[in-house]
Amino acid sequence: MTVSQDLYLSGVALTFLIAFSSLYIQLPGLYGEKGLLPAGNVIQREPQSISEFLDQPTLLRYRYRYWLDTESAMDVVCVSGIILSFLATVNAPMRTTLVYAILWILYMSMYSVGQTFLWFQWDILLLEAGFLAMIVAPLQILGLPSKHHHDNVTMWLVKWLLFRLMFASGVVKLQSHCDTWWSLTALDWHFESQCIPTPLAWYFHHTPQWFRMFSNASVFVIQIAVSFLFFAPTKTLRMFSFYAQVSLQLLILMTGNYNFFNLLTIVLCFSLIDDYSVHRPLGRGARKQWQKTLNMLKSSCGTLLNLTAFAVLAVFSYKYFSFSISDGVIFSKINFTKQGFAVYVYYATGVSIWVAISSLLWEISTALYKSVTVEKGFVKVFYSVFSTVVMSSVVIFMFCISLVPHTVIERSIQSKLPPQIFRWHQQTDNLQLVNSYGLFRRMTGVGGRPEVIVFGSNDKVNWKEYTFLYKPGQLERRPPVVAPHQPRLDWQMWFAALGSYQHNHWFIVMLYRLLENEPTVLSLMQDNPFPQQPPKYIKAQLFTYHFSAISTRRKWWERDDYPQEYTPILTKDDKNLVAYLTQNNILPGRKRYAPYGKLDSGMRSIRAVVEGIDPALFVFSLSFLAIVNLVFLKLLRF
Repeated sequence: MTVSQDLYLSGVALTFLIAFSSLYIQLPGLYGEKGLLPAGNVIQREPQSISEFLDQPTLLRYRYRYWLDTESAMDVVCVSGIILSFLATVNAPMRTTLVYAILWILYMSMYSVGQTFLWFQWDILLLEAGFLAMIVAPLQILGLPSKHHHDNVTMWLVKWLLFRLMFASGVVKLQSHCDTWWSLTALDWHFESQCIPTPLAWYFHHTPQWFRMFSNASVFVIQIAVSFLFFAPTKTLRMFSFYAQVSLQLLILMTGNYNFFNLLTIVLCFSLIDDYSVHRPLGRGARKQWQKTLNMLKSSCGTLLNLTAFAVLAVFSYKYFSFSISDGVIFSKINFTKQGFAVYVYYATGVSIWVAISSLLWEISTALYKSVTVEKGFVKVFYSVFSTVVMSSVVIFMFCISLVPHTVIERSIQSKLPPQIFRWHQQTDNLQLVNSYGLFRRMTGVGGRPEVIVFGSNDKVNWKEYTFLYKPGQLERRPPVVAPHQPRLDWQMWFAALGSYQHNHWFIVMLYRLLENEPTVLSLMQDNPFPQQPPKYIKAQLFTYHFSAISTRRKWWERDDYPQEYTPILTKDDKNLVAYLTQNNILPGRKRYAPYGKLDSGMRSIRAVVEGIDPALFVFSLSFLAIVNLVFLKLLRF
């Protein structure tokens, strides 16, 4: 197995471990019988055929066959995912196609019924990366070797996914015509308006504006221009793009809690690392002299290509972002029009496809050449060529269907794709094999961060504030460091503040659960201001938050004194509220299935052990333990 393969597979396993453990600790409050979005309401009946299963691909549909209710079945899926991903992270022999297939099916089972709380781009990114891990990982059956000549072909798919992710993330920001992106002032608002900032975000928010504008322009250069270097023929250019992308992800990680997204993106970047595994030389003694001459020629051409690429990148940055230095200050501004950018996207999207095709054909040709020239004996040559042809066919199919989401950013290019590709994509779309991406399309919180604060009262006069685990609330509360855990309720509260409660069904359910003092929902919050009995009245108000000024450093946040009404005052017996919840199958509630058996009992025992543990600490402890074991085993091999 190559170094890049090993890093990628162990990284995907670690990401699965984080995702499963983070979700597991929140299951009762999110999807339990009295949770915010009871999963039992959306799980279809047990399928009778494969086509029926694919309509909603989740193992939870078989829960009654094993005498489990919905909550216990979800626990089984997550606990199985935690155990299997932990073993795959620390133990190289566990990183096989079968293991990643099981992990992918388990996470797909949760995603299919996860509703709003699992509809994030990093969830579908993990599904796509996990499916690619199935292709990249060795079969390790019947004594088959774990190293193949087609390894670089399958790893090419990972590189292509990374390119689609980064290129689209840069393009959509400017395609949105958001004024802050075009004026390079997006970072004036980003640090305080992102979902869950870290303490360092406060300091970055107070950096000089020229630095924030330069950082904004650098993001565009790294995502839109440097991404093309993923397919460069020289190691220097590919490693330059690797360090640029990883540096960007580390800076994002330092200033924002984006759960496992930054880790997963860095894992994708491992596809840019050269293969340091040892291969037998292609030539023999008679070829040594001309190989030396050829290597010298290749080295000279490579150096010339590197210098040319860096020069083009420098000219690109200077011409289109007007970088200049004066008195120790870097000035930058966008020096192209929206119409000109649209023309660039048209040509760049087309070029990216042809560059990808050329790069893929080179990898396939190289793999076939090595299969014929390196292997000895008819059987080994036949097996190597056959496996290369099969895996190359799989890679070509995946590349073809990925062109549909890739060209979403340029519809005129998309319309020219062959009809068969659209049919293939439509047939596999429900499995989330390939997806379109584009993070931070528009900058939110321009003019101030909208924040929903929930209050309860028993007399409509004295109102007490509910404090959530991680999102901003109390002004003196320091922003937390919670990554790689994703508090999904806190994240959805951020989205709720950008819209209205009418478009967030779960929000009304949450208010009702608070009027009941439902413990599973309260476990998703920091404290309950009504521990003895639930409040009679509840409401939500919309505040505008800002990071505190440097002069008022005693508080981290400031907020306005005149909030807007987000929801009216509600009571538990409000007729409209009860009618709404009844219509949406929240009340009176589904008839509870009575589970029994050792499997259900085991899940409840495990749940009792982890109950009350801080979610972020739980996730961090498991991931840290996996990393320590991985490093320890690596050191033992040396």
